[in-house]
Amino acid sequence: MLEKIKLANIIDFLFFILFIIAPFISFLAFRFPFISAVKEVTQVTIIVSLLLLIVKSGRIYKWGAVLALAFIYISFHFYNLLSSSLILDGARYQLGYMLIALLLYNARHMYTINVTTLIKIITIQVFLFAIVGVVEFFDERVITLFYGIEKQLIGNNQLAVGSRLISLALNPINFGVLCCLGLITLNYMNETHKVNKQIFFLLISLYFFCCALTLSRLSIICFILVFLLLLINRFNYFKNYFIFFILVISVIFTIYIDEILYSFGFFLDRVSGLSSLSAFTENSRIEHWKVAINTLNNQGVILFGLGVGSSNPTLSMGGILVENTLISFMIDFGVIGLLLLVMIILFSLVRLKKNITVYRISIPENKFIFFSILSMLFMSLGNDLHRNFPFSLYFWMFLYFPFSFYQKRTL
Repeated sequence: MLEKIKLANIIDFLFFILFIIAPFISFLAFRFPFISAVKEVTQVTIIVSLLLLIVKSGRIYKWGAVLALAFIYISFHFYNLLSSSLILDGARYQLGYMLIALLLYNARHMYTINVTTLIKIITIQVFLFAIVGVVEFFDERVITLFYGIEKQLIGNNQLAVGSRLISLALNPINFGVLCCLGLITLNYMNETHKVNKQIFFLLISLYFFCCALTLSRLSIICFILVFLLLLINRFNYFKNYFIFFILVISVIFTIYIDEILYSFGFFLDRVSGLSSLSAFTENSRIEHWKVAINTLNNQGVILFGLGVGSSNPTLSMGGILVENTLISFMIDFGVIGLLLLVMIILFSLVRLKKNITVYRISIPENKFIFFSILSMLFMSLGNDLHRNFPFSLYFWMFLYFPFSFYQKRTL
């Protein structure tokens, strides 16, 4: 029993390290290349530690066997019909965190991650990202300070309509997703700790400001969608402080009118086509989806896919650029793999519903998980979040968390 407790403490420490460094990996790797290796070693050590914990317990949950079969099926895809160099990327960004979620599910009678701890970590991280984003808006030299190179040399942050905020997230899409998660963590903190309402709306304004200036249409839609859903849930806050919210925006607009109007012109150019069907049907992502689906050119490939890592945005490695999690999963693991993914997502959502409506346990935490899964699934419509770190980690953790609340052993 003592050995199990020591092993659980080691896993605690490893997860804490992984969650702390997760969103900062991109810019830290520019300064300290060894950080990426730390992430990979931590991932492997967590997997080994969880396996040892499960072996010592000798216990497998009934659904664990089904999920294990799903993972075994996917593990057989350690081949790649495009390029063998893609296998390693697929294993460390896709299979690794999927396996961690499966092992956590089976070890949950002895160990589970405290969701509240992760929420607090993400809350602080997103706030830091937003502060850097605001500074970046006024002076892009802050990016050079953190990354060690000029912003223009990083890539993926320039559009015809202007420069996009990236903060410490390396690219605008990642920053936009983090802003959406920041909104959800802020709502959780407000429900559990009663955040000062002025501060609450100031932070919402800050996160939306940063999200809007990533010029990511999908991120902006996701932010507004989640905000409206949260608003329905807590309408009285909006009603009482809407006037204050407008006053704050007005003061900021007055002080920085020149800079804001300049960037707002870029913003309007970027989002003005959202009401037009052509903004979506003629989007480059749609073309990527068509090209990707056309690679499934025989029955075997349709059923089983091209192998792990085939959907890879690094075209120089021979991968296929997809920008859609569901299609990417089908490219890698076939229709069978896609159905298994949908089954796991539904399995998790059903458990979430039971936690909230039947068991009525940890309701704020379950709401956080629900909105987080919702936002990540929405953003996955135009991005490969399941293989984009840190979201590959968050994606599988959020699917695991609904099963973690009733256990005694926590971080």
